[in-house]
Amino acid sequence: MYSWDENNGRDHRWIGRFRRFVRGNFATLSLFGIRGYSVGSGIRCLAVRGARNTLADRVKILLDMNLSPSWIACLESGGHSVVHWSSIGSHSALDTEIMAWARENGYLVFTNDLDYGALLFATAAASPSVIQIRTEDIRPPSAQHAVLFALQAAAEDLSAGALVTIDPRRLRISTLPLRRRTAEPS
Repeated sequence: MYSWDENNGRDHRWIGRFRRFVRGNFATLSLFGIRGYSVGSGIRCLAVRGARNTLADRVKILLDMNLSPSWIACLESGGHSVVHWSSIGSHSALDTEIMAWARENGYLVFTNDLDYGALLFATAAASPSVIQIRTEDIRPPSAQHAVLFALQAAAEDLSAGALVTIDPRRLRISTLPLRRRTAEPS
């Protein structure tokens, strides 16, 4: 069972994985280089150090329309199979249509849109897995290393069904189906 720190609200299940890849001062390392270290060799090695690159670690990723097709080369460099929605369906397709295609074809959805998390919650769906990137600069040169690290760190959760949110300060993993937390009786 994963621990939940009620004092500061951190989900600690990914920290053990993160510490295996990082040498040095864990407390000051930022995924996007906003605080602590700059985006450089420390972040670059997260996607490379300990990379297994086995077929089981490769993920089929569907890029949402709100992300540039330039993400394809970045994610393929990490050994993943990537396709942009513009090469599959209509530019004006609804999020539900995109999610249905991803579920039927075994892809996870990579997006910058919060609607996918809301759809997963509203429908209590167990798939597809969704990765949301929540940062101002979503260009591949700025965020690719954090995304590749998140794919590796959350590989088990993504294969089972998860919503992974990447923001400048943390990586959040919520297993599917998403459920409303009930308050414990006092």
